[in-house]
Amino acid sequence: MEKEYISTTDTAKLIRKALKRAFPGQKFYVRSDSYSGGASIDVYWLDGPTEEEVKEITWPFEGAGFDGMIDLKFYYTAWLLPNGTVHAVSTPGTCGSRGMYSKIEEQPKPHPDAKRVHFMADFIFLHRSYSREFVEQIAQHVHKRTGWNAPEIIDREMWVKSKRKEEGAFFQVNHLDPQETEYTNALATTSAYKSPEKDDGIKGNGVIIERDRDWLWIHFPAKPAHAILDELKALGGRWSRKRRGWYFTNGDAVSGKVQALLGV
Repeated sequence: MEKEYISTTDTAKLIRKALKRAFPGQKFYVRSDSYSGGASIDVYWLDGPTEEEVKEITWPFEGAGFDGMIDLKFYYTAWLLPNGTVHAVSTPGTCGSRGMYSKIEEQPKPHPDAKRVHFMADFIFLHRSYSREFVEQIAQHVHKRTGWNAPEIIDREMWVKSKRKEEGAFFQVNHLDPQETEYTNALATTSAYKSPEKDDGIKGNGVIIERDRDWLWIHFPAKPAHAILDELKALGGRWSRKRRGWYFTNGDAVSGKVQALLGV
């Protein structure tokens, strides 16, 4: 089946929309860069969600991977849905070349208007910076929990590719001191994102429910409320990172309950 190539600029636009859906109210700066041999996208933000949380949203838009074990670049293909979300990323992997990345089989077309695509941006690089206020909060938290002396906090100026200047801060800790890892990890793994409004449920718009033999799959256009996730788990639902969706192995038994829960 033929695939459509999505330019780096258009991929950046899709990422901006995906981040806006996932983290409303949080500012992101998404910049594309093309160079000899490929292209990439950089995402910058201050405080807010952790890199791991942002990566959950951005990684499906990567067009390639790199296997350092055999020094080989490999490529991804995905289904792009009409609402701009990415579904069922697939790749030939590198195991056939004695590499470490397994093959991911291509899935059936998930939506009548879905497009099989390859994103021209090979890699997406994430850059999270920290305000002085946030760094101070983390320092105080670790200090109270451990009793260690709080590290020195150094102010700095941060620049992104748009030449926008931000004020920020970071820890100054002796690199031979065991406290360094503790403070650094606490800073990197603590989310500062708070949604500007509480979402108590899913309206059903954009939710895709599909059957795969006896299994039932559910794909949301954005992360649903915690109450919805708790209900799905209570019904036996599980999350698939590979297919970016929730699934039930007993589709017939839960289909009616799931549709009633989501209002679709």
